[in-house]
Amino acid sequence: MPGKYKHVLAAASFFATFDTGRDLRAPQELIAETSGASLSTVGRAIKYGRQKGWLWVEHKSKGKGDCDVHWLTIPRHDHGHSFTDVRARAREYDHTSH
Repeated sequence: MPGKYKHVLAAASFFATFDTGRDLRAPQELIAETSGASLSTVGRAIKYGRQKGWLWVEHKSKGKGDCDVHWLTIPRHDHGHSFTDVRARAREYDHTSH
């Protein structure tokens, strides 16, 4: 991974939920400010992270005031992102938490 992308993605990871790596919902401007990278570098790093499997898009931005929501992932591993897998995990959680 190119060093400048690694730095940006590491900075972005601080905005994800600590224990799950989910719900990374920081605007690119905030990631740029946090990482010290330009906005264009942040955009390229996020695109790279998606293409290489380090980020999974849970929600695409619908425009101004909204941002993409990502999950941190590990490339080439089955993460169960399909709706079937998510529903199965939710049912399992409901049965074990009550």
